[in-house]
Amino acid sequence: MRNQITLASKILAYENDEVLRNSLKNFCKDFNLNGVFIASSLRLLHTIEQRVNIGAVLLCDEGHPTRDLINEINTKHPEIPVFVRCDDPSVYDGFRPSNERALVRFYKTGSLDLLGELISEHLFYRVYPEGLVERMQEIASNGIMSYFHGVKVLKERSFLASDKRIYGERFELISVRSNWCEGVMMMQSYGADVDNMVRAGRTSFDADADGVARFSEDLLRELLNFIWGGFKAKFVSPEFTGRPTNIEVPMSINHEEKYISFGVADPLLCFKFIVENDDPSLPEMKPFELYLKFSFHLHWDPDHFHENPEVEQMAQAGELEFF
Repeated sequence: MRNQITLASKILAYENDEVLRNSLKNFCKDFNLNGVFIASSLRLLHTIEQRVNIGAVLLCDEGHPTRDLINEINTKHPEIPVFVRCDDPSVYDGFRPSNERALVRFYKTGSLDLLGELISEHLFYRVYPEGLVERMQEIASNGIMSYFHGVKVLKERSFLASDKRIYGERFELISVRSNWCEGVMMMQSYGADVDNMVRAGRTSFDADADGVARFSEDLLRELLNFIWGGFKAKFVSPEFTGRPTNIEVPMSINHEEKYISFGVADPLLCFKFIVENDDPSLPEMKPFELYLKFSFHLHWDPDHFHENPEVEQMAQAGELEFF
């Protein structure tokens, strides 16, 4: 289950046995899972609705109520895998999820090793190159500090998320392509957070009250373009002109539920950044969060991953500028 680098994931769990719940908590710690435990199965769906970036759901078998709960999760969030502990998995022989795209797996009580294998197979099955994760954290952090004045960026541990709900109200998206990957890069944020920074004069935009939202949108577009330029400069070979076969998958966005789908169940590679004040001489600001997410749903071949080693030298010499 161990990735080449240490990635985290958020797990929602309902376990009615206290001893087994404690074992499951230790399991989560051992495998770098952020376990959120629900006191009642009746609260599980509500908790899913209130949280984003969920990697998987763990349940204990309570008979028909559990079957109903599985079907509700599958119906509303088919992209989130569900793993069910039961004394006799054979009682679920023939069980079919209510949504054909949903993933449900069963494991016998006491078989935490099997649970680890299931999570590895269905959540941590991709190995993300260390250079990709570290460099993207660095590129994004530099971009954030360039576009927001007098801030510092706290980089939380990178993680994988199965659910495809959008954080906040602002959503910027741009395609990424290389010989080893193809998909999209997304930035997600709350509009008020960015609006407040523009309004406080902590950006390069000097906006009046009527222009704040428009300038905030421009700023986020420019920031994502900066990060995209860093990705292209660092991870796309200068000789790359496109792959021989280009496959396109329709993208679906549900505005009411703030949900985006690329037609696959692959987890998203996510980066969370907390932006805090680093210059008390500037107008006051409240800390806020930005998320950078990747979906490599069109092509993934890490064996051909490479970094362009000359990028740092060229940037330091002023020969290269991200855009």
